[in-house]
Amino acid sequence: MQAWNVYLGEILIDTVFFESWITQDEVRRSLINKDGFDFEIEVREAD
Repeated sequence: MQAWNVYLGEILIDTVFFESWITQDEVRRSLINKDGFDFEIEVREAD
């Protein structure tokens, strides 16, 4: 599993987990299209 931090502007709004083979863009699109996140979110790999 891969952890991703979700930001809206510079504010961390969530941390989500996806299979490690899913790309950053796919994570972002999934959060917007399936989970209703704002389209302006930025997804960054969590440390």
